[in-house]
Amino acid sequence: MQTRPNRIIRRLALLTLSAGIAAAGLSIGGCAATADPNLAGPEYPAAAMQTRQLDVQVFREDTTVRFTNTSAIPLGPGRLWLNQWYSRDLPEIAVGETVDYSLSEFRDRYGESFRGGGFWASDKPELLAKAQVETAADLVGLIVVAVPEE
Repeated sequence: MQTRPNRIIRRLALLTLSAGIAAAGLSIGGCAATADPNLAGPEYPAAAMQTRQLDVQVFREDTTVRFTNTSAIPLGPGRLWLNQWYSRDLPEIAVGETVDYSLSEFRDRYGESFRGGGFWASDKPELLAKAQVETAADLVGLIVVAVPEE
């Protein structure tokens, strides 16, 4: 026969364990990226054809993307597209100018950001495979340089 204090201790232990599991589940769920419709960008212009490729090299550095306009003409204004899915506004980039953008600034049409990774990331970082600039006149390709992982 069990005594009343043992039953109370067992119930408290079960309640504490349940609360701990629930809290862990909420904290893990809180790390996941969620879509924010208020930050949604436009849909990729699939009907537009890339008309040319500029000799502008794009580097992914951890959670940022960096490039220098090494072409003979200003780049933009327009939209900078990554992987034909994520984009952000691009101001005019002068010849020789270097810019850095956080990958979290690039959003898709649902408001989800580019999975850039980082120390606290719960998802595997997305690879950067393609970069393009959409201007009023055309779609221009940039060169994505793959940096080997250390």
